Amino acid sequence: MRVPPRQHRSRGFSLVEILVVLIILGAVITMVVPRLQRQKFQTQEVLRKLSAVSRELTQSARLQNRTFRLAIRMPPLEKPGPASYWVESSGDRTLVKTAEQKEEEARNTRAADAKPAASSFAIDGNFFKEPRQLPSEVKVLSVQTPNDAEPITSGLAYVHFFSVGLAEEAVIQLSISNTARWTLVVDPVTGQTEIYDREISLKDLRSR
Repeated sequence: MRVPPRQHRSRGFSLVEILVVLIILGAVITMVVPRLQRQKFQTQEVLRKLSAVSRELTQSARLQNRTFRLAIRMPPLEKPGPASYWVESSGDRTLVKTAEQKEEEARNTRAADAKPAASSFAIDGNFFKEPRQLPSEVKVLSVQTPNDAEPITSGLAYVHFFSVGLAEEAVIQLSISNTARWTLVVDPVTGQTEIYDREISLKDLRSR
């Protein structure tokens, strides 16, 4: 007599196992979603504030017949920390120096073993009483204007706003939690900013 082969049935998940998986998923979502929402809010807040500052500086420079500049401090890689920014102003209405002029001045200073010339700019407390720090998740990757030979990635960077109502074209690249990339572009004619949800360089702007 022939015995039929034993049929194997695949074992399904028990109700307890399904409940455990659902609990784990719920815990992960509870931790991750608020963090993502907080990062999104912080990003929007930083971009909104920088855009507002650029717009206000353009108007103030024209109305007050002064030159303003947005100062952005980026910490060095060996000493990580939050970036910060503030506003400086000057009664000097001359245009900023080109990259070639800056390099020549630096060479002359080194050759003469002299101190760099004092700046006519001073911190303007009418905008901020003290420098504003960016959230720890938001990093300033670089700042570049046409008067910079290369993007500035650490130390101080400046974006100027002139009394004639024009601004210094600038590209400010930001990183959110070392993942998402954003770029703030200052228009030289209007002083308004344009926001991109990716990295944009001055070279990219020239090729458009």
